[in-house]
Amino acid sequence: MAFQYKIRSLDGTLGEMKKFGVDETQEEKTERLVAINAQLAYESVMKDLRIVELNSNQADLTYQLMMKGVL
Repeated sequence: MAFQYKIRSLDGTLGEMKKFGVDETQEEKTERLVAINAQLAYESVMKDLRIVELNSNQADLTYQLMMKGVL
C-alpha cells in the first residue's frame, strides 16, 4: 500500500508530495540515477579545474621564489 504526504516548511506552507511505503518505479529510479550521475560528473570537473588552478598557483609561487633568489 502506498501513502503520500507533504512536509510542512518552516514558513507553514506545505511542500511537494512525498511517497512513503513504495519502491521507486523504473522511471523514477532512472531519473534519480541520471541526476546523481550529473552531480558526480560536475563535481569531478570542478575538482579537475581546482587541481589545474593549484598547479598554476604553485608554478607562479615557485617562479617568484626563483626570481628572488630563494630557490
